[in-house]
Amino acid sequence: MPERIPGGFILLARRLFDSEIWNEPPLYFKVWVFLLMSANHKDQVGGKLKRGQCLIRYEDIQDATTYMVGYRRERPSKPQIAKILRRLREGNMIATTKTTRGLVVTICNYETYQDPSKYESNNEDPATAMRRQQLGSTINKNDKNDKNDKKKETTPSPSSGKPKKKQPDSQAIQIYDFLKEESLKAREIDLGNDGRIKSVRKIQARLNSKCSVEECREAGKNYLWNPWWKEHTEIKFWKHVFESDSKVKQWVRKKPEPEKAIQRTIDGVRPPGQRDMGGLG
Repeated sequence: MPERIPGGFILLARRLFDSEIWNEPPLYFKVWVFLLMSANHKDQVGGKLKRGQCLIRYEDIQDATTYMVGYRRERPSKPQIAKILRRLREGNMIATTKTTRGLVVTICNYETYQDPSKYESNNEDPATAMRRQQLGSTINKNDKNDKNDKKKETTPSPSSGKPKKKQPDSQAIQIYDFLKEESLKAREIDLGNDGRIKSVRKIQARLNSKCSVEECREAGKNYLWNPWWKEHTEIKFWKHVFESDSKVKQWVRKKPEPEKAIQRTIDGVRPPGQRDMGGLG
């Protein structure tokens, strides 16, 4: 005769996969199972607790759901446990009543889910139940295979799937290199920090639209050399100049005034008599 397992048991229906508790953080499920295991499986003799009820304290739940992280012991706080119990009440999974000795927890639908006779295949002989399970497994497996076959038929291969992003052409890269060099001359700002690929794609978008190579070069250069911009950052540059076709054409028309344009010598020293341009000169 096989050895019996001490301590009794609880039943967990497979429908649990579809319940809300399954989608909650792991601590919620741990508290739920602890309450199921703590509930009386029959009415107390001479007591007030009925089948499916238990008398519990917050400290009991905290101790039972404590877990280890490496060598560190993590104990859930009382507010955490209170929040979980509130969530279980809202989901009509438990009902609670406060007493001087603790909390009386009633498991809703305990009679339904903890009664083996309510489950399918319970009254069948073992051979019939086994055949039912095997048949179900075979059907599920075949259904899964059919779905996989259909997925293979409908899912495009990497070569025939979504088209890859078009790589920027050499003109966009040349414009980027030109503007990067121009920005170091005019503002000593490196336009490459925002990401070369991202920036080149912005230029490419304008080339693919209504802007020419010369317009892109001229718009970026005019922006960099206009002295009335007190501050300049790479993010502002790409946003102000290459965000749209209209902005490119706007900056093509904004020629820097010769007497106000920023002047620099080869060694970067401000020529004598040139006034300070708000940090741009």
